[in-house]
Amino acid sequence: MSTLLREEIGQRIAKRMNDLNLSDVDVGKIVGVSKVSAGKWRKGEAEPTGSNLTKLANALQTTPEWLATGKGEVKEIGFVNVDTDLPPQKLAPVINWVKAGLPTEMGENEWDKYEYYTDKNYGDIVYWLNIIGDSMEPLFSENDMILIDQERKPNAGQYVIARVAGQEQATFKKFKPCGYDEKLGKEYFQLVPLNDFYPTLDSRFTDFEIVGVVVEHKRILV
Repeated sequence: MSTLLREEIGQRIAKRMNDLNLSDVDVGKIVGVSKVSAGKWRKGEAEPTGSNLTKLANALQTTPEWLATGKGEVKEIGFVNVDTDLPPQKLAPVINWVKAGLPTEMGENEWDKYEYYTDKNYGDIVYWLNIIGDSMEPLFSENDMILIDQERKPNAGQYVIARVAGQEQATFKKFKPCGYDEKLGKEYFQLVPLNDFYPTLDSRFTDFEIVGVVVEHKRILV
């Protein structure tokens, strides 16, 4: 990246830090880097990339796209209290079902929509999905939003995102571990819909991969 572009990013970082009354130390604590690194970003001497760009955008209550390019909404929503015991509000991209579960760097600037979530020690790769279809009704309705933690391992009864090997689109179901299959020589599981009109899927017969666990559910009521 050119020196000029780094300086422009630094100016936007400095603006948000000033707007939110955040120091290099504050930003470093929130993002998980040293105050020296935070200072270099602010001065345009270094470029935040990958997951650091996403974490920095969350800390500054804006989007990675705005920090990197100046495009999109700044999303000014108020002061970040770095001393509070409350979980921080962060931004996660809203992606489509084809992208769900792919080995995607969430710091990429291809996402054109972000939504806030309350971070409860989730992993570094989280994203929102808009539910499609009615296989998980009545608890989950079409167009509800679910937050996926791609790094979390599923437990029995949790809701998961799974992909079929060789297929592009993910599926959303309830996770049911079933034990060890002697013939196959491996553990297997089932993906259970909540809507009785849909069949249960079995990993013994279809090669599924669990690619994320649902950690939040957002429903629009009006």
